[in-house]
Amino acid sequence: MAKQTNKTASGTSTQHVKQQNAQASKNNFGTEFGSETNVQEVKQQNAQAAANKSQNAQASKNNFGTEFGSETNVQEVKQQNAQAAANKSQNAQASKNNFGTEFASETSAQEVRQQNAQAEAKKNQNSGKYQG
Repeated sequence: MAKQTNKTASGTSTQHVKQQNAQASKNNFGTEFGSETNVQEVKQQNAQAAANKSQNAQASKNNFGTEFGSETNVQEVKQQNAQAAANKSQNAQASKNNFGTEFASETSAQEVRQQNAQAEAKKNQNSGKYQG
């Protein structure tokens, strides 16, 4: 079977397609879109879209503020903040007091004095040995 050079594998005439493309690029491109487009209708749709966009932006802005405004009780938030600050202060004071109490209950002042006296005595005893 001989291969035909002016047809595609599916049998389309390449010459015919080239002629159609040339004709379309000359006249039909502008005419085709021009005849399908109603300029007045496009302008009207653009104006309507711009109006809707502006209206939606304003509605969204108002709803955003209203949503959070209705969900937030300012007085309740202030009360919670004051309570949190009071708890923080109270916890810090309790922690400070417990820390001192813990060490005070574990430390015997008399025992510490005795250990210091023994250390001082050893120090004096050892310093006498090395002077000689």
